[in-house]
Amino acid sequence: WDPNKKIPEAYKIKRSNGTILLYHGVGNKKLRTSHSGVNIHCSHIYLPIIDKLKKENLNIELISPSDVPNKDLLYIQSQCDIFLDTLTYGW
Repeated sequence: WDPNKKIPEAYKIKRSNGTILLYHGVGNKKLRTSHSGVNIHCSHIYLPIIDKLKKENLNIELISPSDVPNKDLLYIQSQCDIFLDTLTYGW
């Protein structure tokens, strides 16, 4: 990661002061997510928690890009504060 990497205008995230950006990406989300919202990256766990925290006035914003080429995702990822990934799969 390069903290000085120039972010193209198309990928700049506008955030209000103090907002914590949560990154949760699921590649091919439509194909990999069931009708009930369950997928291997645990969106079904994260989304209700994020909604609850927002209702408690925590200053957070979910960034969940789709249809962004992998080579460009780093521009979005590099602006986020916390990454949310798989909780229940594997070990």
